[in-house]
Amino acid sequence: MTTPRDPSYDRLDQRVTAIEASIDKIGVAITSLGEKFDTRFRPQWILIVAALGLVVTILGLVLAGWKAPIDSTIVRQEYDLRQLQDRVVPRVEMENHWSATMREADEMRRRLDRLEDRAFSPLP
Repeated sequence: MTTPRDPSYDRLDQRVTAIEASIDKIGVAITSLGEKFDTRFRPQWILIVAALGLVVTILGLVLAGWKAPIDSTIVRQEYDLRQLQDRVVPRVEMENHWSATMREADEMRRRLDRLEDRAFSPLP
């Protein structure tokens, strides 16, 4: 036998069913909203890679612009150093020159002394 149902249970069952349907609709709406966020806010890898390429290119140009004057200065200084090395007389050569000059000066003094001895010596 079936027991008669209370009409308040039927109304309660309708309310619960309506709430379940509303919750299902909210769940579907949240899922679709999540999918929209996923598609809209997905990282744009092409743009990120292109931006990184642009940054690397700009840095390369800036560094090349800074490096060129430094390179030209180094080349100029190397050239000046080679010119200076070509003009500089080695110390050994200078010492040889000085000793030769001193020998010549000594020889001149000896000659002068001999000439003075001859000039001022008493006649025989």
